[in-house]
Amino acid sequence: MSRPCTQRTGRQRGFTLLEVLVAFVILLLAFSVLMRIFATGGRGLVAAADVNRAVAYAEAEIAAVGVTEPLATGTSDGELDDGYRWERVIELYPTEESDTSARVPLLYRVTTTVHWERHGKPRELRLQTLRLGPMPDSVARVVN
Repeated sequence: MSRPCTQRTGRQRGFTLLEVLVAFVILLLAFSVLMRIFATGGRGLVAAADVNRAVAYAEAEIAAVGVTEPLATGTSDGELDDGYRWERVIELYPTEESDTSARVPLLYRVTTTVHWERHGKPRELRLQTLRLGPMPDSVARVVN
């Protein structure tokens, strides 16, 4: 005679409560690490966007010198709508022949600094370039 099929022989196969808890803890640890990675990446993207915006503002202010703003020594500043502030300093660049009787145009150093805050911390970006000033009158008369 054969045995009835209703009886089970041997031990049932499956996961114990301890194995399920260990797997759940490992899953939670992996999930928390992934969340931390994504949060760090998000903060990096926001910081990069802030710097890109500051560079665009600084480049625009430098480009205005000699076009819509006069190329003359001095300082100027302003505030933008989104919390950014800028300062521009124009000064003569020291050269070996920096007297006005020289036959070379004057060089100006243009420095633009953009300030902003992110998470209560002040941030700053500074761009600097040299601009060629107008030709001195004595040279302009010789050239013409």
